[in-house]
Amino acid sequence: MKSKHGWRRLVVALVVVGAMCQVSFVYKNEVYAGATTAQGKFNMSYLFSGAPSTYTSQVNKSGDTLDVVSPSYYHVNEEGRLEVTDLQASFITEMHRQGKRVVPFLSNDFDRTLGEKAIEARETLVKELVASIRANQLDGIQLDIENVGAAYRDEYTDFVEMLRAELPSTMEVSVAVAANPTGSIANWIGLYDYNALAAVSDYLMVMTYDESYPGDPTPGPVASLPFVEKSIQYALSQAPANKIVLGMPLYGRYWNQDPASDGAGIAARSVQKLVDQYNGTIRYDGASQSPVATFTIGSTDGEGNREW
Repeated sequence: MKSKHGWRRLVVALVVVGAMCQVSFVYKNEVYAGATTAQGKFNMSYLFSGAPSTYTSQVNKSGDTLDVVSPSYYHVNEEGRLEVTDLQASFITEMHRQGKRVVPFLSNDFDRTLGEKAIEARETLVKELVASIRANQLDGIQLDIENVGAAYRDEYTDFVEMLRAELPSTMEVSVAVAANPTGSIANWIGLYDYNALAAVSDYLMVMTYDESYPGDPTPGPVASLPFVEKSIQYALSQAPANKIVLGMPLYGRYWNQDPASDGAGIAARSVQKLVDQYNGTIRYDGASQSPVATFTIGSTDGEGNREW
């Protein structure tokens, strides 16, 4: 599910014979997720794709917009322990020079088994995270554990509370939580006890996207306005407003009727290129409050793979 929050790149096979393709997307030019807090406006962006050597140039495109950058440094390994990848001291130093905080996110890469092991091994994992954060002069941590069942709900909250206790208040401890427009406490969405997590963290990053997902039987938008509004309303019913940050998608879904790639993510900036290339059209869907691009790729068009 995770489609984090920065610049997305996708390679799509375009051998689509006479099929009509649709891209449902959110037109957002921002490269951050933002919310108004008691301290004012707060903007952050995940750095998820592209070579780490490009992170500085990616951030610089946002000007002075960002307060926090969150690179993909921390992952969970098969033992539920910390795995550090692509950490660059020079990037951290440059961000600090620019007055930006660097708060990497810990991901289980949507792997349920890895997520469960991480929570079960949380005492060791907390020690490893704290040691790495301090050693690399980072400014905190965001937990992004997904696709773990609601049975781990209390243990996950305990994991966050342990981290908060081990890091000074000057360092961020935040939690990425699934959007929950229906208030469900079942399945993996139920992992997140908004109220309890907000009490032991600096803020909740509400991932208001992936309403439609790869392989979804009904093509639709990444984040319709009703979906986002209901998700915000639920979050505000569970946690203080100054603990809620709205996560915005910077990508769409590529619906091409091919089971191998139907609903794949595609960067919003790439949509116009496809519309122009295949003489497509863009309309605005009133029900979802989302634009939809439609174009047809013929049997002789786009042979092989292309990168957008």
